[in-house]
Amino acid sequence: MLVSIHAKGEILPQGLRGWIEDRLMSAVSRLADRGRQVDVYLTDENGPLRAGWDKSCRVVVSIAREPQLVVADRDSNIARMIDRVADRVDRCINKRCAKQRRHRGAPAREIIEGEV
Repeated sequence: MLVSIHAKGEILPQGLRGWIEDRLMSAVSRLADRGRQVDVYLTDENGPLRAGWDKSCRVVVSIAREPQLVVADRDSNIARMIDRVADRVDRCINKRCAKQRRHRGAPAREIIEGEV
C-alpha cells in the first residue's frame, strides 16, 4: 500500500515523515490486499509564527470496492495529532471489517413452501 504525505508549508519536521508512514501503515494493516492508497494532508493554518491548535491533518484511505475513509483532526502537536488520526483510522477499519463479517455470515432467508 502506498502512503503519500502532502505537507503545505514548513509543517513537517525532518525525520517525521518515516514515522508517519509507519504509524499509518500499522493502522491500515488489516486491509492487506484491499487497501490501495493512504493520502495524508498536513497544513499549518496560521503559519509558523502563531501557536495554538493551528495544525490540521486529513487522512484519506482508498479501499478497493468501498467508499473512501476520511479522518481529520487539528492540534498544536503533530505527533499527538497523527497518533489520534491513526487510532481513528484503525477503529473505523475494524468497524467496517466487523460489519462485513456479520453480513457475510448471515444465513440466507429460508423459503417456506407455499410462500409467494
